[in-house]
Amino acid sequence: MNRSESSVFSRFFGSAFAYISGNASQEVMNAAEAEAAQVQATIEGLNGQITTLAAERDGFQTKVTSLTSERDTLKTEAEQLRTWKANHSKTTQAIIPGQDQNQTGDDILSKFPEGSLMRTALEAITSKGTKK
Repeated sequence: MNRSESSVFSRFFGSAFAYISGNASQEVMNAAEAEAAQVQATIEGLNGQITTLAAERDGFQTKVTSLTSERDTLKTEAEQLRTWKANHSKTTQAIIPGQDQNQTGDDILSKFPEGSLMRTALEAITSKGTKK
């Protein structure tokens, strides 16, 4: 309670005590009751503002929870994309026509037996590329 409210209440109670003891007029009593009613109306108005602000705070808390959930989902998706990119980095590199696409550096011809159709074809392709 602030100072003005406490002084209103003290005057009200003082007036009530004076009235009870027969030392105060009806006018003083009516004025004290009017002030008390005004203070009560102010208190009720402030309680309404508190209720409104509490509801607004609850709405913000709901929004924060929703945004936190969305952020966590986006973090998870980003991590999944990073993992996918790391696992598929060689397959996502550009293929340049006319160049050796061997990513490992191994001799491809050694993988096929001498005289096989695939080895013969690869030898023909490789010799074409080196003659240019």
